[in-house]
Amino acid sequence: TEDKKSISLYGNLVIELIKHLIKEKNIDKNRIYISGLSMGGYGVFDLVSNRPEIFAAAAPICGGSDIELLQNATEVPFWIFHGDMDRVVSVENSRKAYNFLLEKSKTNILYTEYKGVYHNAWDFVFKEENFFDWFFKKRKINIE
Repeated sequence: TEDKKSISLYGNLVIELIKHLIKEKNIDKNRIYISGLSMGGYGVFDLVSNRPEIFAAAAPICGGSDIELLQNATEVPFWIFHGDMDRVVSVENSRKAYNFLLEKSKTNILYTEYKGVYHNAWDFVFKEENFFDWFFKKRKINIE
């Protein structure tokens, strides 16, 4: 299909794996969450932008997005994380995505920027007291 052409081979594999697990296992398809760091942060933005109907919430960590494509993801709650001293992936990537979503989103968007933190923002994300609670409170409605 057309949407598969814009997702990478590995992105398509992740989508196919999610579909398979929903079909074969006892998984609540209204509560599919996605998070990734660095290149995986880019993957989070990409997959949610290409297949927003799948995800109940997303948490990209030190990634970046195609802002034009991100228009497709305005109904998905995001919590975006980045270190302000990241020299591998510019913090500007997350700032741009956050500002875009803040303006266009139909849901609540969160952004956490860690001061004095380099490309290891995930060391701090997984210590966030409400990180997993935030995810688990998110639920899609009317998913097919």
